[in-house]
Amino acid sequence: MSDSVKFNGKISPIYQTASPLRFSDHAVSFLVATLDVISITFASVVASVSYNLFANHSLAFADQYFGLGVVAAVLFVFVAKSWGLYGFSTLLGFDHRFGRLVVSWLLVILLLVLFLFLL
Repeated sequence: MSDSVKFNGKISPIYQTASPLRFSDHAVSFLVATLDVISITFASVVASVSYNLFANHSLAFADQYFGLGVVAAVLFVFVAKSWGLYGFSTLLGFDHRFGRLVVSWLLVILLLVLFLFLL
């Protein structure tokens, strides 16, 4: 038998101690939202730089696409948070909300087009 299992089937107190690294549900959703903002902004900059290099052979307007990526990321985080996509069970994959994810991205695109049209 292992040292951690007693004969009565209970786990020894060595393995019952709390983990030194613990996060609350709110901290996990905040970390995931931060990762979403970083990844959306990075994808926006990479896509715009790639397109400009392919189409125009220049790196013009990369800072504007960075700003557009930040706006899109913040809009997505607001919409996803309001629809419960950063809930702990949703993040673990227990709730399949792919429809809400697609609709939230469509709403973000609609808001970006509206925002750019008003400028």
